[in-house]
Amino acid sequence: MDARTARLCGVDPARLDVPHEDVDLDSRFARAARPVLDDSTERMAGSGICLAVTDRLGRVLWSWGPDRARRRRLDELALLEGFLIDEETAGTNGLGTALEAGRVVTVRGEEHFKEAFHPFACVVAPVHDPVTGRPLGGVNITCRASQARRRTSFHSAPWPSRPPLAVASSCPTAGPGEVLARSAR
Repeated sequence: MDARTARLCGVDPARLDVPHEDVDLDSRFARAARPVLDDSTERMAGSGICLAVTDRLGRVLWSWGPDRARRRRLDELALLEGFLIDEETAGTNGLGTALEAGRVVTVRGEEHFKEAFHPFACVVAPVHDPVTGRPLGGVNITCRASQARRRTSFHSAPWPSRPPLAVASSCPTAGPGEVLARSAR
């Protein structure tokens, strides 16, 4: 969504006023994504990377930060369970734009419409049902914009005892630190 359209929709870039809605934490996607992401967070401690997972509408199901300061920042940015971060409410942003486009999207710094998101870079992969192709949600990886690599890679990779996983690596990590998301079957 371009800035003009966002303004016509009533989105104010200076205010972080996104709605909160009930979410289904028992959906197939939420149940499948949570353990995979939980496994990833241990390797990412100290990395500076934050994660968020949304449902197909852009409502946050889960978020994680590697330390208290980053978790507090997620709170300040409304990247918490139930907050809606789609393009109609937040303008251009990683989560909403990837879900709208149906493809991996990287949004860095001032490419975000909301000024509160300017210090960050996000790479977001929409997750689709492997059978029907319908969108299930999105997986967001966030780091400081100054730490983001210029190139974003996204590819499928196998993981022991799990089906193929989507692996995103745009932000620097400690150790292997790749972020994994599995589509629900």
